[in-house]
Amino acid sequence: MNLKDKEQEKLNEIEEMIAVAKLEKMTVLEHQLRERYNELLHCHDEHVKRVELEQKLANELQNREYLIQSQVKLREKSRMQERPLTRYLPIRSLDFDLRAHIEGAGHLLDSSHIHVTSTSCRGFLLKMGGMKFKTWNRR
Repeated sequence: MNLKDKEQEKLNEIEEMIAVAKLEKMTVLEHQLRERYNELLHCHDEHVKRVELEQKLANELQNREYLIQSQVKLREKSRMQERPLTRYLPIRSLDFDLRAHIEGAGHLLDSSHIHVTSTSCRGFLLKMGGMKFKTWNRR
C-alpha cells in the first residue's frame, strides 16, 4: 500500500499543479481581455473625437469659404462703384484736348516712345508715384 499511497500523492500533486496552472491561465486571459476592452474603448473615444473634429473642420472651412467669397464679392462691388473704367468713357465735348488732359493728370509726355493724337495715346505713360520715394512709374 505504500506504493499506492505514493502514487496517489503524486497524482494529487499533479492535479493541484494543473488546477494552479489553469487558475493562472484564467487570470492571465482575464487580464488580457480587460486590456483589450480598455484599448477598444480608448480607440472608440478617439474615433468619436476625430469625427467631431473633422465635422468642426468641415464647418469652419465652409464658413471660411463663404466669408472669402462674400468679401471678394464686396471688394468687386466696391471697386465697380468706386471708380468707373476711364477707357470706355465717352468724350463729352468737341474741343477736348487729350494732350492737356493727360498732362493735367500728372503724366510726363516728353519722351519719344509716347505718341499722342487728338483721339488716342500710344505708349507707356510716366507719372510721379509713391509717397515716400518720388520716382517716375510706368502706367
